[in-house]
Amino acid sequence: MAITGVDNIEVYGVTTSSSDSRYVSVVATAADGTTVEKDEITAPGNTAVVKVLLDKSKIYTVEITGVKEDKSAGADVALHGIWFNVGVTNGISNISAAAAKKNGKTYNLAGQEVSSSTKGLIIKNGKKYVK
Repeated sequence: MAITGVDNIEVYGVTTSSSDSRYVSVVATAADGTTVEKDEITAPGNTAVVKVLLDKSKIYTVEITGVKEDKSAGADVALHGIWFNVGVTNGISNISAAAAKKNGKTYNLAGQEVSSSTKGLIIKNGKKYVK
């Protein structure tokens, strides 16, 4: 499969052998010939997670395989999922909030503004008080 614009991929897989561990192997080859390789071992009944970091400006061909413990080919693994993660860009670079007022308005629990002399449970400056 060919992908682009992806920060990383995560591959989830488990060995199909009831007794032997296997590696889940991911090889991502960019159009310029550079490769990124990573593998993780999976024991019977345990899922391996392989996370490969990519340059999202490049186009990659990705190959996902199972290999034996000695790294020879031909081992079966069952893939549970493949996640293609793209960095979130929303244009927000800095969030700032004004400092809370020291003598703000007074509210009851229903959110209605009340006099500061009101008896009972009130909220003032974001804190609850009993008068």
